[in-house]
Amino acid sequence: SFELIAEFQIVPNMPADRLGLRILSADGGGTTIGYATKPQQLFIDRSQCSKTEFSPAFSGVHLAPLEPENGVIRLHIFVDRASVEVFANDGRVVLTDQIFPCGETSGLEIFSDGGEAQLDSLEIYGLESASFQVPLETPN
Repeated sequence: SFELIAEFQIVPNMPADRLGLRILSADGGGTTIGYATKPQQLFIDRSQCSKTEFSPAFSGVHLAPLEPENGVIRLHIFVDRASVEVFANDGRVVLTDQIFPCGETSGLEIFSDGGEAQLDSLEIYGLESASFQVPLETPN
């Protein structure tokens, strides 16, 4: 489980068609979180997720409109064993998806397709499991 904050600058003269991050699982599958510059859409692509055989409707791409702010796309992402949450441009757009990777996550890839993008900043934080106990009230 981890938290990731990435800020991409879209290069004005040769913008990438798509940019973002791929969360890779040990078996080579993964989930892509990115931004398509021409339609101005944030997306989560689960089509390469490892476990999709339980339903043909699971595999796919989920989209939401998102305009850059001063040429910048800021992604604040939370990933755990079975979900990914993306808060784009300080929560202006939010996408949440369930994921089912086989095994542990084994890597992270930054990508730019069809042009250039600039990664201005990247912060990654490991997350620990939350553990808490709820006190039980006993009747008087």
